[in-house]
Amino acid sequence: MSNDAVGLDVDVDLSEIEALLGDEATERAQTVWAQKVLDDMNKHCPEDTGALKASAPIASRPETGDLVWNTPYAKRVHELDSVGTSISSDALPHWTAAAKDLYMEDWAKYAGELLVED
Repeated sequence: MSNDAVGLDVDVDLSEIEALLGDEATERAQTVWAQKVLDDMNKHCPEDTGALKASAPIASRPETGDLVWNTPYAKRVHELDSVGTSISSDALPHWTAAAKDLYMEDWAKYAGELLVED
């Protein structure tokens, strides 16, 4: 990852859940959950050429909880206090934190649903 990439490590202690469900089921749920978090965050990623938004699915590793926007300007754009919305009306400054504020309750519910499915 370049020094200008925006990375988000999703660290959650799953040891008690792993003990109940097993490693494979827990890893599968984590991967699906992290992909949902990435998708929700990426909805609010600012767009100009689309490269920043497109970098996330390529650079991220949902199976390990690593969500990354990897362009030479990712960090600079992430730290802007305002962003243009002419291309993406959902774009928000500090899009990872903004999405967390918007979706955390939904993410927690979704995680619970995933774990119950297994």
